[in-house]
Amino acid sequence: MAEFREFYVPAGAGSNFLAKNCMWADAKDEENVAYSQDDTINEFCFRRQRVDIGRRGRYTLDYNCDDVDLISETKRIKPILIGLDKWINNSNVDSNKDFHIHNSWAKPARNYVIGDIDNAWRRDFSPWTFAFFHFEHFLKFEPPQNVKDMVTSVQDYFAKCREYYFKVCEQHGHNSFLISHNHVYEAISPRFQLPKNFKSLAIELDPITEMMCTALNEIKSNQQFSIRKQYPISSNTVDELYANKYLKFADDKVSYRKIFFENDRHEIMKMYEFFDNKAYFHKNRVQIMKEFKEYHDNNMKVMKKFIPKHAKKINNEK
Repeated sequence: MAEFREFYVPAGAGSNFLAKNCMWADAKDEENVAYSQDDTINEFCFRRQRVDIGRRGRYTLDYNCDDVDLISETKRIKPILIGLDKWINNSNVDSNKDFHIHNSWAKPARNYVIGDIDNAWRRDFSPWTFAFFHFEHFLKFEPPQNVKDMVTSVQDYFAKCREYYFKVCEQHGHNSFLISHNHVYEAISPRFQLPKNFKSLAIELDPITEMMCTALNEIKSNQQFSIRKQYPISSNTVDELYANKYLKFADDKVSYRKIFFENDRHEIMKMYEFFDNKAYFHKNRVQIMKEFKEYHDNNMKVMKKFIPKHAKKINNEK
């Protein structure tokens, strides 16, 4: 029976590093999974989805869609996606600075989905479909009913795509592993039906590590980053942090602090075990622990370089 594993890692918390080391641990051909690497900001870009096909993992399915309803729905949904994108782009742009910042990322994401809609079921599209649903956070008014209806339609469509993906994996016995910033209920649809043999894991932050990950995400993704920007330590408890919103959906959790600050062997092994790489961890434990420590140390160097006051604050309060 096919296994489905999803690991929810907040932006800035090392999702690409964890994909390379934990999910693709036994990959022989790194060119199959790597995009690029920027040592100046300690950023990795790796495939965060793996489908086990034969001896080698891949990041996408390569089958033809035989679902007539899904093919028909794809034709129907494309003009709706275009209409929703147009409404978002034309709404409150002049009066909302945050919308400009958000849309500089979200607009290309929506364009990508619209342009490649025929392949939306083959792999995880949630990093881009997310841009169709959460523009409300950046507007000063509630969308009209027709826009809400469009959102519901595209959510249901993307749920169908992902459910069909799981169905194909089950038919062919392919395990599917995923690392994502957003839980499937938010990135795809709150009405999504999880498949059998599905397990999820989530990283937990605390107020200090949440501040650090927020800063690292903006530095590494160049999201209007400024060295003058302030990153306050939240007064919320761990349970109240927005970054931990997915913990209530996850089957289990690991601690960012234990993984990176404390270099905790058991917490790191837990992630390898989640992706069926526990034996690999035991065989390569010394090297793995070293790599995790080096990654964290390099992140601290990035913090010290770009925002030294915050790096000092972390060292004082950790």
